[in-house]
Amino acid sequence: MEEENIQVTVKIEPQDYENFNKLFRIKSIYMFYGLLISTVIQHIIERDIIGVFISIIIYGGLIYGYNFFCRLEVKKHFKSNKRMQKEEKFTITSNGIEIVKTDGSEISNIKWDELYGAKQSENTIVLMMGKSLGHIIPKRLLNQDQLIELEGLIKNKLGSKTFKDRSRFTYLIIGILVYVVLEYIHTL
Repeated sequence: MEEENIQVTVKIEPQDYENFNKLFRIKSIYMFYGLLISTVIQHIIERDIIGVFISIIIYGGLIYGYNFFCRLEVKKHFKSNKRMQKEEKFTITSNGIEIVKTDGSEISNIKWDELYGAKQSENTIVLMMGKSLGHIIPKRLLNQDQLIELEGLIKNKLGSKTFKDRSRFTYLIIGILVYVVLEYIHTL
């Protein structure tokens, strides 16, 4: 059997880094949505239309502001991190992942069991080295066969650590539960 071997040259663009950061920010956003929905429902039940609009303005502003400032921080971090902006060549095999900076400044060999896990979004695959640290592979750089092969290899090698993440619905429910608990505490 021929060993699977996927090669891809990656130069991280600002949007790739933003997509990576969205993977972690989305939990907070959906919890805010849960709080917003709970507040709006409460005001509707109380027939308080002004309260509905105020809730939408306040939570909408918080969500927008949170996203805005996170994007600014991501852009600043990306711009300041010259090492991250260097082109890298990934060679991914059933034995592990070799990452070579194309300027020769760094070579990394990572065994599959050294990875914390893998995350995936619509635009990226991230080989996680820790809870919030990973190697970004933009899907735009892979052809369809490479993408299918890479996803299969990751699932095969990482098993239960593959693309693990709670659904957005879970975080929405958490936001609603936080609101219910806060309301209960407020009534005491």
